[in-house]
Amino acid sequence: INSLGYSYDLIDDSDVSSTDFSQYVFVLVGDDDFSDVIVNQLAVEISENKALILNSHHYYQSGSDWQWGFSRDKSAVSSPTGLKLSDELSSITDGVGETFNAYSGSDPDVKTYILKGQKPVGIELLVHKNGAQVSDTVVAIVEPGVKYLNGRTAQGRAVFIGFVESAFWSSESQEIFENALVYMFEGEDRDDDGFFS
Repeated sequence: INSLGYSYDLIDDSDVSSTDFSQYVFVLVGDDDFSDVIVNQLAVEISENKALILNSHHYYQSGSDWQWGFSRDKSAVSSPTGLKLSDELSSITDGVGETFNAYSGSDPDVKTYILKGQKPVGIELLVHKNGAQVSDTVVAIVEPGVKYLNGRTAQGRAVFIGFVESAFWSSESQEIFENALVYMFEGEDRDDDGFFS
């Protein structure tokens, strides 16, 4: 993040309830397994702010709890995880070939997480597991106005990235992450009119 010229603050779990997230450009949620209280607080922050999600624990329905509401089910595949672009026009996938691996090596403990089953209406599917249906999504965008499966409506854009083990990323995964950061800070110009949204 710093190498791209951006700065960030690390916020401890114990400080989530007292933090004014609206003071930040966006919220980046990493791969921690949070308590139910923090999951619920972050569900509010994710829906009310821009959010970049790299988390394998709370994006799906768990029992009767929709958690953050990105998908009904959770699925995972081991590395290196062959992936394929579903949307080659998104700025988040810019500079990435049509097919690539999420990780640079093979390790059964290093996984890629999939938005499986039902997803919010209007979610944009950018990258999926190669050889599977496009709906087996690994990278997706939620735009403002989209209603998460937890019933909350997105007020800011959100990006979900299912390859959460950054120490093992392929160069393409690193590119997608960096593009997602730019997207969170600047938006994107999909119609090439010079205006970013």
